Amino acid sequence: MIGGDLIVAINGDAIGEQQDLANVMNKHRAGDTVTVTIYRAKRKMDVKVVLGEARERT
Repeated sequence: MIGGDLIVAINGDAIGEQQDLANVMNKHRAGDTVTVTIYRAKRKMDVKVVLGEARERT
């Protein structure tokens, strides 16, 4: 994924707002592979992503 990609679904679960993303991500762990549906330059595509560890916010 690159900057500017618009995430619209993860494993088929629609992402319409930030809370949707948090809810879906809470179902998965680091190391899981998910399919992220994105729009990039007006083109819809599915991208396989291996999840990493969450970083601490400072």
